[in-house]
Amino acid sequence: NWHRSNLEKFQQDQLKLLVRHAVTHSPFYRSLYENHNIDISHEISLKNLPVVNKQLIMDNFDEVVTDRRLKLFDLQNHVKQLKQDQYYLGQYRVLPTSGSGSTGEQGIFVYDRQAWSFTQASVLRWSQYMGSSPQLPRRRVASIGGDGATHISYRLARSCDLGLYNCGLD
Repeated sequence: NWHRSNLEKFQQDQLKLLVRHAVTHSPFYRSLYENHNIDISHEISLKNLPVVNKQLIMDNFDEVVTDRRLKLFDLQNHVKQLKQDQYYLGQYRVLPTSGSGSTGEQGIFVYDRQAWSFTQASVLRWSQYMGSSPQLPRRRVASIGGDGATHISYRLARSCDLGLYNCGLD
């Protein structure tokens, strides 16, 4: 129920926080934004930020991430041995893309606990928009998802199996 100006200010504040965090903690973004004269002390416009695609991120992965302990080689090895929902370094969920999509290159996505919570909230919000909110008695809904620990649908279902939804995983 915010007025448009409140929402725009909130969006700008969040964008500045995100860009400031990237510049402060990621050598890749620090260099990229310096080369494009992005000044984080002023208003930031999305249209002024350079486009970054999956290949550029994967080619520079170790410099892109903001936690310097995260290395692409180690994360790829972690994904290869995933059986359930193990955390990497005790705090990150790591998920790959299939590598058979439009670019033909596998991407790696790393979620800390807060980012994963936002992802879960997005799924629950989407479910509510579709008319499937948690309720008793439970509704029966069928969905098709991945059956292995490297697929996001499997990992989200494991995380959301809180008694609100019966995810039928076992």
